[in-house]
Amino acid sequence: MVIPMDENEDFQHLEEMIANLQVKQKQILKGMLDYPIQIDSAIRILSDPSRQLATNPNNITRIHKILKELEKQGLVRCRNRQYSLTELGREIVKHLSNKSLTPRRDAQRKERLKKSYDFLELHRQGLSYQQIADKYGISRERVRQILSTNPEFEAYRQKQKEKNYR
Repeated sequence: MVIPMDENEDFQHLEEMIANLQVKQKQILKGMLDYPIQIDSAIRILSDPSRQLATNPNNITRIHKILKELEKQGLVRCRNRQYSLTELGREIVKHLSNKSLTPRRDAQRKERLKKSYDFLELHRQGLSYQQIADKYGISRERVRQILSTNPEFEAYRQKQKEKNYR
């Protein structure tokens, strides 16, 4: 008799499976989300165009062993030397992707984004990279790097260039 699992049990089952996966296994699964992998004399990701991962016999053997282990766990399937994710494998990769940002990292990312907006506002007010750097006690290059992470900065630069060409 099969007992249906509720959503919480299903979630716990995924968590247990993920906990038992090795780092290399997780990397391979994530890489297979969009494209299958083919193994013959080399290992290729069957994207368009296909990308070759490894030709070294040791690497081919190691990755092939990992794929075989993942196949035993029901996470990938092999057909005609092509490995692709099963539905369970896709669920695990989606779950891994959702867990990728920890609350601390998320907070750090938001803090960096806020800082980049602060820098952008100062730059809009006419301050140079060097003046912003002096104000924050960092280098001019670091100011440039932080501004480059701001999604609005490139649009602002384009507007400035257009203004200057008129």
